[in-house]
Amino acid sequence: VILIGIYIASTFLYPGSSDEDFWYETSVPLLNWQILVAVIVGFVLVKLEKKWVTSSPKRVDLFLFLVLFLFFGILWAVTPLTPSYFNVGPLPPDNQYYPKSDSAKFDLYAQSALVGLGFNNGNRLDRPYYPLLLASIHLVSGQDYAVNVAVQAFVLGILPAIVYLICVELGSRRWGIASAVATGLWGINLIQVNNVLSTATQKNIMTDFPTAILVSLVIYFGIRWRKEGFQADRFALITGGMIALASYVRYSALVLLPILGLIVLLQAPRKPKQWITANLVLFLGFMIVVAPWYLRDISAGRPLRPPFWGKIAFILRDRYSPGEIDSELNQGTLPYEPIEDPTLPSNLNENTSEEDTQIEYQGNDLSKPFINWFSSHFIHNVMSSILILPSSLEISSLDLYLENAGDLWDPYWDGTMPMGRFVVAFGQFAMIAAGVCWIWKKNRGVAAVLLLSFIGLHITNALGRTSGGRYILPVIWIVIPIYFAGILLVLRTLFVLEDEEETFYVSQQTSKFNKWVLPMLVLLGIGLLPV
Repeated sequence: VILIGIYIASTFLYPGSSDEDFWYETSVPLLNWQILVAVIVGFVLVKLEKKWVTSSPKRVDLFLFLVLFLFFGILWAVTPLTPSYFNVGPLPPDNQYYPKSDSAKFDLYAQSALVGLGFNNGNRLDRPYYPLLLASIHLVSGQDYAVNVAVQAFVLGILPAIVYLICVELGSRRWGIASAVATGLWGINLIQVNNVLSTATQKNIMTDFPTAILVSLVIYFGIRWRKEGFQADRFALITGGMIALASYVRYSALVLLPILGLIVLLQAPRKPKQWITANLVLFLGFMIVVAPWYLRDISAGRPLRPPFWGKIAFILRDRYSPGEIDSELNQGTLPYEPIEDPTLPSNLNENTSEEDTQIEYQGNDLSKPFINWFSSHFIHNVMSSILILPSSLEISSLDLYLENAGDLWDPYWDGTMPMGRFVVAFGQFAMIAAGVCWIWKKNRGVAAVLLLSFIGLHITNALGRTSGGRYILPVIWIVIPIYFAGILLVLRTLFVLEDEEETFYVSQQTSKFNKWVLPMLVLLGIGLLPV
């Protein structure tokens, strides 16, 4: 009912909102034949599982994790690269692809470190971890863009494997394999439409897909933490550290910190000591990762502001009502720190910070009421995520599917669908609802982690006046395991299939060193990596 309501709302909100600056099309679809393949592979696994699991369930899961990682990492790496806004080419005289716009900016941050100047020439930099990854990739694969992004795609191929682990934490390998295979096949589609839709892929030098990896790790460790009863332990530390790492790649991940804190509170509302202690440990893990680079940036000349403040101030200044925000800025209640410039510096050695120049205003109507544009962007984010599921029954190639869908993938789509597609979409809504119910029945805390992460990042994007396209990539993958949970529930119900024998891992007693000191040292090491 909620999803139908969201669809109906989109038909009213889309026509007056598609002129927003950061309003992009529906994301890349998953095809019907890919869903069938994923379900078949999941069920074939069940036939073999009893033979595999006789030895050690953990070893089986580690084996499947590595197989999924290597298989889809290689598959994504060899999927042909096509030109897009963020990677132009091949260009003469060397017939190579080259990064453009934000991609070029991130690559220059990495290149300056490779020549010994430090990230961003040693100046202030809000987000060091993705340039660190790029610098590492350049060290391994040289300066050929196509080779660089192939290596990156291989590394990012870990996403389907993490999706598998998330599902296994609820005791279902069948669900995990089906969801992981579907995620991997969807990733191929993402690369293939690089030159058709405005998105970011595993083969772009952009932060969106790496953020999806880190969000998946936050959810995985958050689920492990939930299964420990949200105690103040190593999983609280690690979850907080992963949130910090994700936030250093893309700011929108910051919302995961209060989301996890809220879930902890809701799980133990009458035990204030427990949830306060757990949240303090979560925040401690967050700050262990944040602190080293934050202190480095202050030493490089950053004003003494809260971490990540620059982007927040920029959003408030340029995408909200000018009168309201300007008055607050002038009163000093919202100290403004200029934010990064997507245009490239004219000189690599120019002594400017990532935030010293300002983005040229694009043309949003700042007089439009907040509730109008916020609700439009939020609905657009949710609908653009759900519509990665097929809205027709055709078995076709990706190109033919997009062509037959008409203006569904047009940025100016008015939100309405033909009756036939709406009926199919209604069935997909029902399958998602079934999946949510199944996960909720299994473990309410886990369901809350998945759903609130999905909703929270969409709200954050909407607050930033952005929606659709690459902006929803960090959480769009969450739709896939929820959808396959619904499919497997329906298939078990219709065909009276035997339930899997569930395997739950119980954490063993560990020493204080392994419980506290080792996780802190690992997180501190992560925090010190770019310094």
